[in-house]
Amino acid sequence: MKKMILITLIIGVFLTLLSAQDKPRQFSKEWKMAGPEKEWNSVEHEYFYRWRDKVLAKRAMANEQILRRQKAILNGNKITTEIWNFGSISSPGNRVTDIVWEGLGYGYEFGPFIGAEIPVKPNSHIDSYIKKDENGDPVLDDDGNPVWVAKAISDGLVSLGGEISPDGKVFWG
Repeated sequence: MKKMILITLIIGVFLTLLSAQDKPRQFSKEWKMAGPEKEWNSVEHEYFYRWRDKVLAKRAMANEQILRRQKAILNGNKITTEIWNFGSISSPGNRVTDIVWEGLGYGYEFGPFIGAEIPVKPNSHIDSYIKKDENGDPVLDDDGNPVWVAKAISDGLVSLGGEISPDGKVFWG
C-alpha cells in the first residue's frame, strides 16, 4: 500500500512539473511578451500594463520624432470634455470629463478609426496575405516575388503608443 501511495505521489509531482513548463514563469519576460490572458487576476493585469507603459515610454524618449500624447479639458456651454492631440474626444474609462452635460451625466466618446495595409515578410503573421491588384492577380516586387501585406486597424483610444502586431513582437506607429 505504501508503495502504491509513493508511486501515485511521484507521478503527481512529475505531472505537475510537466504541466508547469507549458506556461512561462509569472512576471518573466516571456510571460510579459505573451500578453494578457483571460485567467489573469487584476494584479497580473496591472503589472503587465505598467510594464507595457514603461516600454512605450522608453521608446518615445528614444525617438525624437514621436509627438508626445497630450490632452486638454474644455469646459463651456454647460459641457465639459477631454480632447487629445491625436484626434480622440474622451478616453476609455474616463468618468470625470467624458463629455458631461451639466446635470445629464455621461454623453458619448468617439475618435478616429484608421486602417492601413502594411507590407510584411511572407507568412510572418497569422493575418498576412498576398496582395492582389484590381484584376485579382498577385502584386509582385522588383524581384518577381509576391508582396505580402497585413491590415492594421486602430481606434486611437487604447494603446496610445502605436499599434501592435497580433504576436506582440512588432510595434507600428
